[in-house]
Amino acid sequence: MAEHWAGRLPFFFFGTLMDTDVLGRVLARPVVGSELIPAMLWGHRRYPVRDKAYPVIRQERASHVPGCLFHPRSADERLRIDHFEAEEYEARPRRVQVGTALTNALVYLDLEGVFELDGGTWSLASFQAQHKTAYLPQCDGWMADYVPVAPRSAARRRLPLAARSGG
Repeated sequence: MAEHWAGRLPFFFFGTLMDTDVLGRVLARPVVGSELIPAMLWGHRRYPVRDKAYPVIRQERASHVPGCLFHPRSADERLRIDHFEAEEYEARPRRVQVGTALTNALVYLDLEGVFELDGGTWSLASFQAQHKTAYLPQCDGWMADYVPVAPRSAARRRLPLAARSGG
């Protein structure tokens, strides 16, 4: 049951959603730091997106991306996160390291050709210092058209491509 499998995986966040205020705006509830578990995605590298406050990740064998594992409380929270990521990203299952263990998580990977990468690196601390104040109202705007759905239909909405195709 791909739908069941995808609906239970935690998310691996590697960008702005690692900030509890940003995630709180997306989920429409306060988020505490203990809900975000330090994790590592191996074989990928984080890149800033040109003229944007957020990053993307790309496969790169010798690299790794520190981030956070997040377990949504409900199907609605999953849909809110999916809405926030919009059509530029696809949630894909990946193995991430939490402590010394490996676990499966959904990672939002950008669709090829959507974003132009910028040189340099992206860090949460730099985002928080330079962009967060302006970014929070943008989050509210992006989430303004989110429409909650009934619990039964929530699990049927936009699943990761691998889950939709049965792979």
